[in-house]
Amino acid sequence: LAFELEGEVFSCSRHMHANFVLQKCVQLLPATGVDFIIKGMEAHAVEAAQHQYSCRVLQRLIEHCRHQKLRKLLENLLNEVPRLVKDTYGHNVIRAVLSYGEPDDQRRIIQYVRGHILQSARNRQSSLVLEKCLDIATGELEEERRALLAELLWGPGPPLLEIMLDRFGNYIAQRVIALSSSQEEERLQELLEKVRHKLRQSTNGKRILQAARRKFEV
Repeated sequence: LAFELEGEVFSCSRHMHANFVLQKCVQLLPATGVDFIIKGMEAHAVEAAQHQYSCRVLQRLIEHCRHQKLRKLLENLLNEVPRLVKDTYGHNVIRAVLSYGEPDDQRRIIQYVRGHILQSARNRQSSLVLEKCLDIATGELEEERRALLAELLWGPGPPLLEIMLDRFGNYIAQRVIALSSSQEEERLQELLEKVRHKLRQSTNGKRILQAARRKFEV
C-alpha cells in the first residue's frame, strides 16, 4: 500500500473517499506502517489543516502517532497557529494538538491565545480553541491555566466583561465560571455584580447568570 500511494498521500487526503482509507490506515496499522502517510503530509501540513478532508487525516495522525515522529509536521502547524485557530477546519487540528500533544506544544498554543484573548473569544473557531485551552490546562499546565484566567479576569477591560454578551464569547465566560476557584471566584462575583442588570436583559447574559447560579448556588 505504501508503495502504491508513494507521492500521492496528500492528494488522496483531499479526496472525499480516499481520505477515509488514510484515516483507517492510521488507526489500524502498526506505528511503522504509517510512516509513508506522515512523510506525505509533512510538507503540506498547513494546507492540509485548512482542507475539509485532509484535516481529518492530520487529526488521526495527531491522535494515534508518537509525537516525536510528527515533529516536523507539528512544527509546520505550530508556526501557523495565528492563521489556523481562525480557520474553519484548521481550528480542529489545533484543538487535536491541545488534546493529544506534548506540554510544550500545548503551551505554545495557549501563549498565543492568551496574547490575543479578545480576538480569540469573539471568533467562532478560535473561541473553541480558547475553550479547549481552558479545559486541558491542568497538571503540568496549571501555571498556564492561572495565566489565562488572570488575563480574562484582571487584564485591561477586563476582557471577561467585554465578551459576556458576545455570541461566542459568552460560552467562554460560562466556562470561566465553571473552572474558577478561590480568588478567581471572588473576582468573578465582583465583575458579575457590576453588569448583572445588563446581563438580565439578554439571552446570552441570562445564560451566564444561570452558570453563575450553578457555580455559586445563589
